[in-house]
Amino acid sequence: MGKPTITAWIVLDQAVTPATPEGRPEVFPTLQLRISDLRRFLGNGSVQTFTLGALTVGAACADDPDALCVPLG
Repeated sequence: MGKPTITAWIVLDQAVTPATPEGRPEVFPTLQLRISDLRRFLGNGSVQTFTLGALTVGAACADDPDALCVPLG
């Protein structure tokens, strides 16, 4: 996308319900950001894929060593 920073919104399915109109605070400590399948689309129609190197933040996801997982809660 050519941007150095990307803003994303997190939507918690069923976090706010009639029974919990203020949300469910027990959910927040379990949140984690997962980034996978990083790639760059080149102008010639080809795609450059990326793999994880040494990490200073987060860790490789337990179920996918090529994905980055970072706790948010």
